Amino acid sequence: MSHHTASVSFARICSMIKRAFDAMGSLIALIILLPLLALISIVVMLESRGGFLFRQERVGKRGITFELLKFRSMRANVPGPLITVGESDPRITRSGQWLRRTKLDVSI
Repeated sequence: MSHHTASVSFARICSMIKRAFDAMGSLIALIILLPLLALISIVVMLESRGGFLFRQERVGKRGITFELLKFRSMRANVPGPLITVGESDPRITRSGQWLRRTKLDVSI
């Protein structure tokens, strides 16, 4: 076995170990945060009609678009500008104001 082959194998093993740690960390975080995420979902649904999630398209690296799920912080199907007009926008719910202040609206 050449030195190059051994280093490639070592790099692959390191990559696999990192991936396993990342997956375990994500699973542990999800288990810990699940009660909070469920509570936020219930509060959003009780405060206004519509689902508790909002799907938003974003542009990522190299201009590739992807969809992001966020907790809904505004009333659903209410006409208005495509952008939020500050905290005084009447479409923002009370729970939405709190979600935005704490940055928990983008935790999904």
